[in-house]
Amino acid sequence: MMEVNVDEIIVLDRIRQNNGFLDTLERSIQQVGVLQPVGITPGKHLIFGGRRLQACKNLGLNTIPVRVFDIAADDPVTALRMEREENEHRMDLTPSEKVEVAKRIEGVMEGRRGSNQYQQKVDVPILAQAEPGTKTREIAAKAVDMKPETYRKAKAVVDTKDNELIRQMDTGEKSIHAAYKSIPKPEPEPPKPIPKPAPAPQAKEQKPLPTPKPEENPNKQRLSSAIKELELFRQKYGDLQELFGVFQAIDEIARKEH
Repeated sequence: MMEVNVDEIIVLDRIRQNNGFLDTLERSIQQVGVLQPVGITPGKHLIFGGRRLQACKNLGLNTIPVRVFDIAADDPVTALRMEREENEHRMDLTPSEKVEVAKRIEGVMEGRRGSNQYQQKVDVPILAQAEPGTKTREIAAKAVDMKPETYRKAKAVVDTKDNELIRQMDTGEKSIHAAYKSIPKPEPEPPKPIPKPAPAPQAKEQKPLPTPKPEENPNKQRLSSAIKELELFRQKYGDLQELFGVFQAIDEIARKEH
């Protein structure tokens, strides 16, 4: 493998006339460089890798890695066969493979986050291309040409470890969104029973207090005794004048009572 100036490579009639959308390829080359060299003849005629060559030109790169195949200028059949084989048998990453790549990128970035290496390692292309404040998941998704929400859904499908569902997503039998919707939702936990409150302690039946007997007032006793004596005296003597002293005693007792 060697490096050749992009302007020195001769591009003649190609099977693929339209290079298509090159933004993704250009971003990949910016991040990790040209991983697969283009093929050229000894005379620097392009055999395969036209999209990579054009992407490098669009990015303003001066050179591109190449592999030289010893094909004679009068043997176009071999060159055409190689161009077809290189395009036809190239297989894009499946969604689950992209998820695996993105997850590893997340792991690497999480290990560097907060360290001087994370902030100063400008030679790591993925980190260098990230805008300040970009979330790790967004950077990982962008690295595998996925939108963050698409990556989240594909990652959820992979995390189920349901091989059949993953196969359906990878083969296109189900879109990433449809596969995500097919993930069984966890059954909600049954509500926890509310503990019954402890029964309130029953109050003991209180016996009524005995009614205290009223104490006899000694003045009442004296008054009653004096009245009885007065009655006996009247019956015996019949002279009310003599009762005056008794009445005074009774009156005095009554005032003390009230």
